[in-house]
Amino acid sequence: DKIYYTSFTNAFGNSYLFLPEEFNSDFKITVTYSNINYVFDYSYESLPKDRFIKEVKSGLDVSQFTNLDLCFLVDTTGSMGDEMNYLAKEVNYIIESIDVFEGNYNIQLSFVLYRDDGDAYVSRTFDFNSNIKEGIDFFSKQSANGGGDIPEAIEVGMEEMNKLSWRDDSLKMVFHLFDAGCHTNRTSLVYDQIIKASSKGIKMYPIICSTNEFYVDELIAREEAILTGGSYIYLTNHSGVGNAHSEVTSNHASV
Repeated sequence: DKIYYTSFTNAFGNSYLFLPEEFNSDFKITVTYSNINYVFDYSYESLPKDRFIKEVKSGLDVSQFTNLDLCFLVDTTGSMGDEMNYLAKEVNYIIESIDVFEGNYNIQLSFVLYRDDGDAYVSRTFDFNSNIKEGIDFFSKQSANGGGDIPEAIEVGMEEMNKLSWRDDSLKMVFHLFDAGCHTNRTSLVYDQIIKASSKGIKMYPIICSTNEFYVDELIAREEAILTGGSYIYLTNHSGVGNAHSEVTSNHASV
């Protein structure tokens, strides 16, 4: 009898619902698509132990996106200097590659930078702009500094990310570059922002960076990808980007 979770399908047409761990009763799911409701009833006792799948196929008509809102959410504390230098040089190439391989999008670019409490700034934002050069010039002038302790103000960066001028009719992508987790007493605030991003149709692609000396909350990184329909990515020593990186932690291909 309430909206539990809102999401948009990913590129494969899939959206995932994760029930609370303490959930233990029968329930009903209503999927709304194009003003049509599809209702599914479930008996908790008869659910498969690992997963359950329902497909909605009838009446689907997926339109091709022509607008792309591309955001880089970047930890700009001191240890991120090598990745920032690389990104500043490669953003233009990334955008040109999107046009070449995926078609001619109307692209808007934005940056959200964050550090931690007590630094020169906690967050700094460049809102969406179709002038790509202006966005790249903004980021090229930034530097990596501050931090000190391991956790950073991820929740503040994500909150500013959700406040950006996202277009209603756009494909929404965020590449989150970071090498440190959040403060343990703010984990719930991070999840609140991830759920909010999902409800906007924002796909998040966390990219774990130089973690050879820093603890990264990999669980949050993986879950921000899963809950928004994005992908978890991590840099390795083979990437050619900056300093040393963490060892491989999954069987998937790394960057």
